[in-house]
Amino acid sequence: MPCSARKARILLKKGEAHVVRTNPFFVIQLNISTGEQVRPSIRRQRYSIQPHDLVIVKGKKYAVKGSFNLGKWISCSDDLNKVNFSISKIDKVFHTGSVYIA
Repeated sequence: MPCSARKARILLKKGEAHVVRTNPFFVIQLNISTGEQVRPSIRRQRYSIQPHDLVIVKGKKYAVKGSFNLGKWISCSDDLNKVNFSISKIDKVFHTGSVYIA
């Protein structure tokens, strides 16, 4: 039976099991200190090493899967396993073009 939130609480206390809310509510996230609405932060900075670039570390080729820790580390994979490297350990970088074919 459709009802409002207040009526739903009353009916649930009485033991009525099937209660459907007519108007679902959406929670707006607020900043506790100022009371302002919080906007999602979208990071727009691009790092020098992007996914699908090829890097050489200690003489071995890896394909970059992504970066983390503010671009200081990259996640790479070779044929079998996934490894993480610091940017400082990279010997050479081959950037892919605008078209990537897997």
